Amino acid sequence: MKQRILTSVLVAVLGLNLFLGARLYLNSAEADDRDDVYRNMENFTRVIEIVRNEYVDGDKVKYEDLVDNALKGMLSRLDPHSEYMDARRFTALQTDTRGEFGGVGIVVSMRNNILTVIAPMDGTPGAKAGILSGDRIIEIEGKSTRGITLQDAVGKLRGKVGTAVNFTIARTQGGEVKEIKITVERANIEVKSVRDFSGRSSYGLMDEQIGYVRLASFGDKTSSEMEKAMQKMEKAGLKGLVIDLRDNPGGLLDQSVK
Repeated sequence: MKQRILTSVLVAVLGLNLFLGARLYLNSAEADDRDDVYRNMENFTRVIEIVRNEYVDGDKVKYEDLVDNALKGMLSRLDPHSEYMDARRFTALQTDTRGEFGGVGIVVSMRNNILTVIAPMDGTPGAKAGILSGDRIIEIEGKSTRGITLQDAVGKLRGKVGTAVNFTIARTQGGEVKEIKITVERANIEVKSVRDFSGRSSYGLMDEQIGYVRLASFGDKTSSEMEKAMQKMEKAGLKGLVIDLRDNPGGLLDQSVK
């Protein structure tokens, strides 16, 4: 009798061990499958193929767009500082951080969803053409800028040195809005990321020997430009410093550290 009870207990324990072992094995295998790159890429490829072939407006969907959007979504879910850049955006970033490009020489931004000139740069084709701060660019190459993104607008204004760009501005004068057509030949524009309160590089001190520098971005020359600015202000008796980072979009991490 005791032998039969002992045997039953051993069988039950063995069965429980087998059950638990099987569960652990299946869970482990399932976890391996979830973390298997080839299995998941197969799923990813299958979904892209279905969307490309079965989407109601399939003729408007390209594989390149689907993959780019998928990569952007993947990186954006990691953290606020991770981002996927396509070739065009990466080239634009390199141009911005280099601080030199072919363009008109005007600083633009979106104001009330309208492409607006913030300021022309001294000595550039834009300044020589009479473009003023507050001018609204309503057309570029005959196409309306309504709904355009700032990135796309900058891309249209920039281009090969020596080429022309045509655009139309709306300027308010005496309570009236005038439309002015302008043609500007692009030139090599060198942008300083460090400027004083007048937008130049004189770095005169304000009241009580307070200095001011505006860091427009962190390009590949920012640290050297900042060093020169500090040297000028220190020779003039600098006692305090204001560093203006408003509207700074970022840039090169090594330069911000320096």
